[in-house]
Amino acid sequence: INHSSSITTENSAWQIKGTGLFSRELIFSLRAPAPVKAGDQ
Repeated sequence: INHSSSITTENSAWQIKGTGLFSRELIFSLRAPAPVKAGDQ
């Protein structure tokens, strides 16, 4: 039984989701002033 194709597809979907979230965080951090971002965390 070959499950590799479905696993690969799922991995790709997660990678795309992860990249999208990372890009959004990166854009937000670049737009927001560093002191404000540090203060929020």
